[in-house]
Amino acid sequence: MPSARELILQHSQNVRHNPKYISYTDKHWAQEYKPMQNLSVHSSIDHEGITHTTLESKSDIEHWWHTEISDIVLSAWAQYPAIVQTCHTKPLKDVDIPNNVDSTYGIYIGNQRFPVAIGKMKRNLINNRQYADKYECPQVFCWDGESLLILQFRARKAEHIRNADCPVDCWVIPANGSTCTLRYALYRLMVQGFRRCQAAAAAKPLSVGTLAEHGREFFTGQPIWSVDGQSSINHPEGYLRSVDGATGGLYWGHPMVEDIVWETGGFWE
Repeated sequence: MPSARELILQHSQNVRHNPKYISYTDKHWAQEYKPMQNLSVHSSIDHEGITHTTLESKSDIEHWWHTEISDIVLSAWAQYPAIVQTCHTKPLKDVDIPNNVDSTYGIYIGNQRFPVAIGKMKRNLINNRQYADKYECPQVFCWDGESLLILQFRARKAEHIRNADCPVDCWVIPANGSTCTLRYALYRLMVQGFRRCQAAAAAKPLSVGTLAEHGREFFTGQPIWSVDGQSSINHPEGYLRSVDGATGGLYWGHPMVEDIVWETGGFWE
């Protein structure tokens, strides 16, 4: 039986027929946001092969996504840690929003659930910054039946997502002709989101060496260290952040210091 890793690195072999119908929207609340102006595209395309289910409706697009991509990727997140996927879920915080994202991937830390990544299934229409803001989730995707758009808003604070000049990492992964599979793209997005959520379990304020954290970088969850007015996610005294493979806990260590400093407890045993 193939492992989760082997399946994630495979393209879907099922045939798709996409008539490329256009979806429309009348979400007036979303029109308050200005278009993204600071976008960095990281993806590339090759011609490694062609895959061809008829996608007549949005429901067809969602069904294909969960059957061919999402359910397979979630097998790698059954535990260590466990990520739960729900459909058409409102923001996990008490936020008034007239529409929901189509897919939310979340993790429980204690009794609270945090969004790892969110996604929309939409044809020929991409408008994701508004949902990233409302859900406070900078890791976002959109699947239109033909290509997967992945966005990561590099927001230092949650409210910075609203800014038109917020830097955005962008990947466009076509279902055909990409060196990166759709499954692996979703997996890596969830890894980034999980790293951010780990910060929610961190002891605050965190002190490492002679310094206490100045804050947290929102989109990564990493501590920010400040010395003489200069801020950095790199510890000025040479401490390095690591993951304990046995428990999933984060800790800081220094090659010249015997003791380590735990940033979080374990996420699994």
